Amino acid sequence: MRIFRFPIKVEISFFVIAVFLGLGRSRDLTLVAEWIAVVFVSVLLHEFGHALMARAFGLKPEIRLYQMGGLTSWRSEKEVAPLKHLAISLAGPFTGFALGACVLLLGALVLRAVPVDFVATTYFDLLWVNIGWGLFNLLPMLPLDGGQVLVTLEAWLLNRKDRVVSHAVSLLVAAAIALAAFYFRQLWIGFLAIFFAYLNGSFLFRLFQIHRDRKLRDSLDQVRSLIEQDEFDAALELSTRVRARAKSDEVKQAAARLAVIGYLRQAKLEQAEEELRRYTIFFGGDSYLQGALHFLKGEPALALPYVRAAFECYPEQEVGKMLYKTLVATDDFTGALDLCRDPAMTDVSWELSVDLQTEAFNRGAFKASAQAGIYACQQKADPRVAYNVACAYVRDAEFSEALEWMNRAIDLGFEDKHALVSDPDLEALRSLPEFGALVAKFEARNIQVREVS
Repeated sequence: MRIFRFPIKVEISFFVIAVFLGLGRSRDLTLVAEWIAVVFVSVLLHEFGHALMARAFGLKPEIRLYQMGGLTSWRSEKEVAPLKHLAISLAGPFTGFALGACVLLLGALVLRAVPVDFVATTYFDLLWVNIGWGLFNLLPMLPLDGGQVLVTLEAWLLNRKDRVVSHAVSLLVAAAIALAAFYFRQLWIGFLAIFFAYLNGSFLFRLFQIHRDRKLRDSLDQVRSLIEQDEFDAALELSTRVRARAKSDEVKQAAARLAVIGYLRQAKLEQAEEELRRYTIFFGGDSYLQGALHFLKGEPALALPYVRAAFECYPEQEVGKMLYKTLVATDDFTGALDLCRDPAMTDVSWELSVDLQTEAFNRGAFKASAQAGIYACQQKADPRVAYNVACAYVRDAEFSEALEWMNRAIDLGFEDKHALVSDPDLEALRSLPEFGALVAKFEARNIQVREVS
């Protein structure tokens, strides 16, 4: 859904946790419903604070409500300045403080006018969620907003982007909160702090493993080099050794992925499929590998969604070429032409569009063939390409366009008279009265060229 033009995704887990917290306070279903409404509105307004500030800085934020509360994220090619990051991080809690202040100022008047227990409960719940939770959220502990402030300050003041300091401080704060919470018998806060401590401790442990594996990264580069040199046996042997010695998941995953690529490059599809199955079990799916496997097995329809997803994540030429071949194999000529226009394919755009012109023509998609040829001519004027556009238009019974492109082909230097007078693709064009003028123009231009030469 969208509110204020912000894309908003609300997961069922958000309401599950809200119900769980509500039942922990009261078994009265009316009060549970009131609590859920307060939490939903307050958390959503909190995220609106982040989102509005992000939009003010030219970003396009998205809001997600899930089991941990709310998350506002955005995609940006440019790095956001530290002060802007701080403003975005603090905008959420301070929006809650503003709402809490309004409730505090106006609530007393409402309570005097309507002294009802339900109204009083709502009043105190709004104060607790917006002010109490807001203060907790400002603690220097990831993944809270205070932790995000810590990350920004670490990158800005210490010029560190590895987040080691932020996660270390977060781990210490979480441990301290857990001890204090259990001492005062605040079990829910204690378990939440333990979860935060686990998240930050896991991050630091992964960094430690990556640091230990830094020497193995040179071996990974060597595996890639061996694959490029078609020395597949040596590459697979080295990748196996790297996996056996690696401590971090990142290095193990990279080595396993290179092993799959090695089998794919050799077209050993059974071994590749088996290796990819193990890879998926341990590391999750990989769109590129899955798409490449289906593609090499001659299953373009199965490959297409995977290869498309891979190109969206990694818009590189190699992936783009495989996507192009998959689109052509599934007769999606419109999609293939759109891909030719993609900035990532600029270096090979002309070659692909010319190939698409031929592929579409051979499969009877004459309109698509003409469009591909026109796009190719926009990039580089070529008489043969223009001639093929004319042929496609003739086969599509678009004779005025065919005449126009035949004229253009002659102007560009088309010299094959035999094709002009005997190509069966132009047969329908030869019955038109304008065709004689075309032949005359062709003859005159060739005489002129011979005289010049």
